[in-house]
Amino acid sequence: MDTSHTRSHGGSGLGLVICKGFIEDMKGKIWLESEGGKGTTVFFTIPKA
Repeated sequence: MDTSHTRSHGGSGLGLVICKGFIEDMKGKIWLESEGGKGTTVFFTIPKA
């Protein structure tokens, strides 16, 4: 799906997918929380070694 016409900034949209892979490889979790009109916050946890 091409979302380039609705984005205000460029990019391929792969950043979060790559981060998700790294975090899950380290047995962590990643999630997003959005609030209309305010934005989106990205959270992640990684277990302590």
